[in-house]
Amino acid sequence: MLDIDFIQWSNKYLIGIKTIDDQHKTLLEMANVMYRAYLNNKHHEILESSLSKLTEYIKFHFKYEEDLFEKYQYPNKDKHILEHRFFENEISKFSEKYFAGEKEFPIIGENKRKDLPESMKNPEDALQSLATGKTGSFIYALLTFVRKWILNHIGKVDKNYVEFLLSNGIR
Repeated sequence: MLDIDFIQWSNKYLIGIKTIDDQHKTLLEMANVMYRAYLNNKHHEILESSLSKLTEYIKFHFKYEEDLFEKYQYPNKDKHILEHRFFENEISKFSEKYFAGEKEFPIIGENKRKDLPESMKNPEDALQSLATGKTGSFIYALLTFVRKWILNHIGKVDKNYVEFLLSNGIR
């Protein structure tokens, strides 16, 4: 059984607010569960429930952040909330396509794969089959989007509100 993470957690993603850090770790783990299922050819069994869980969890996580923004009147809350809506809308599109049976996604050329971790590039030819199978190309597109967005959002965008929330006593 292959047990490789698609997204490696790093302390550089910590923002210093325990509840939010724990939620971020959960989001990464949800993507890793889907990826490990793919590597072990079990993704067909869990993809439907994983998409539903991911959708519900991002709503929960975003609401938590947005409630803090509202409570403490974070000055850049509107811009940050737009980022949240974008992610929710994109995940919703993936879900709609999946549940409508549209699991074929365009094969992404090698030039688009440069940002993938080594574990995704060729563990037992994972990338080859991700790009060629119907569900494989779906899960490849989904996981690639989730990885890029989450790491950018956690690693950069969320860092913008940290000082503000910490100064309001949120830990």
